[in-house]
Amino acid sequence: MSVQAVQYDCFGPVENLKLANVPGENPEEGQVKIAVRAVGLNPVDYKIFEGSPQLRMLSRAMKIRNPRRWFESKKSQFPRGVGRDFSGTVLEVGPGVSGYHVGDEVFGTIVSAPGLGTKRGSLATEICVNTGDIALKPASIDFDHAAAMGVAALTVGGWRGCGRYCGHFCSLGRNWVHRCAVCGGSWRTGRRNRGGCECRIC
Repeated sequence: MSVQAVQYDCFGPVENLKLANVPGENPEEGQVKIAVRAVGLNPVDYKIFEGSPQLRMLSRAMKIRNPRRWFESKKSQFPRGVGRDFSGTVLEVGPGVSGYHVGDEVFGTIVSAPGLGTKRGSLATEICVNTGDIALKPASIDFDHAAAMGVAALTVGGWRGCGRYCGHFCSLGRNWVHRCAVCGGSWRTGRRNRGGCECRIC
């Protein structure tokens, strides 16, 4: 069964993006299949499909560290998907998965190595993701707002798995006072993540 996904066949402007029918995936060990309800787009997503020179250079550096990728051709990079952040409902649970069940409402981000990321994208009707990259969506947060928390959680919490940090942010009650360190808290991204926290800019 095919699913719909936004893809691009070469780096460039937004006009290069297209809606394509792609083969559906089955969840592998430690993964779940999700019916996507909402997607959050971040500045890094635009930089990736535009082929930012800095990200391409970083991706080449990561390739040098991985001998299995040394002989990859440029054509093997495409087609590529768009987006990282998402929210949706679990459709299928892969082998070895515990803590998630069909019908669960979740959110998260597709975590990848620095650089141009992976060929997968969250801007699709269905995706398969690792359980470490998702968290259960609280009933108090709708799908649209939940889909905007993934990269923001990684920005504030660090590169150690979106599920852990997204889950932590959901546990922050509005009526409680929490102390946390926000890297770059005086800038645009930091200001978006200071709500609900008692912050002191250093």
